[in-house]
This record gives sequence, structure tokens and C-alpha cells, in this order.
Amino acid sequence: PYIAAILYRGYRKCVGALLAADWVLTTGTCGVDISANDFEVILGLHREGEEESTQRSKVERIFVHENFDFMTVDNDVALLKLAQPINLEDPFVSTISLPAENIDYEEDTECQEAGWYTCTTLQKIDLTTVSEKDCKESFGENAISNGMLCA
Repeated sequence: PYIAAILYRGYRKCVGALLAADWVLTTGTCGVDISANDFEVILGLHREGEEESTQRSKVERIFVHENFDFMTVDNDVALLKLAQPINLEDPFVSTISLPAENIDYEEDTECQEAGWYTCTTLQKIDLTTVSEKDCKESFGENAISNGMLCA
């Protein structure tokens, strides 16, 4: 219910998570160097083409992390300020629960990822985190920063 489909000029570009009625969290790669006017967010969407239970909002402004690095994808996070608030009384929409501040994720912590990817139906996968050491061995010593989570 908190997964947002983010459209760029009418086409699904990426996903995000509803933080509040007028804020969506997404990746920096989703919104870097693109006009907010070209974006629209859909909440409550489970399957493309079946939009009777959805809400839409244009994006008013994009805030990409000031230290986002497109080449390394370090600090790959952005906030979308919605032009119209989403109705949180809707049973098909809710905000995501956020973890406590400054939490360190131990190896084998359970987490989830969700999105449409190449499908037309929203998908979810359960993952477990791996150690920073194992992650750097897989992706390279310089490819993983302290601000990244590896699963």
C-alpha cells in the first residue's frame, strides 16, 4: 500500500515509498537532472491497467541528496514533494514504517524489496543482508560505501 509507481512523461520509470501524504522517497537515479513537471506518482496500484483503486499526484519538486554521485550511486536517495496530498484514509494506500535513526543492520537481517521491474504486477521479494566484507568481495572494494546496504 505504500509503494509508489513513479511515471516520467507517462511511462513507469521507478518506484518509491510513501513517507507522508505529500512525500515520496525514491532513488537519486530516478530524479536527477529531470524537471519535476515531467513526473507523476501513482499510489494503490497493484497491476498496470487496473487503476480503479489508485490515487495520482503530480510532482511539485525533487530533492536529490546533495552528495549523490551518479557514477558510484553513493547517496542514491531523493525525496519527491507531491503537488496534491494523497488521501491516507484510502484502504489501498498507507505510509511506510521507517526504522529507528542510526540503526546498524547486522548480517542476516531480513528485509524486502518491491517493484514492477519488467512485470505488470507489483512484485515483492524477501532478502537478507550480507556483511560489508562479503559485499565488497562480490562487487569490489571501492564499489560499496558506508552508506549502502547490501542484500
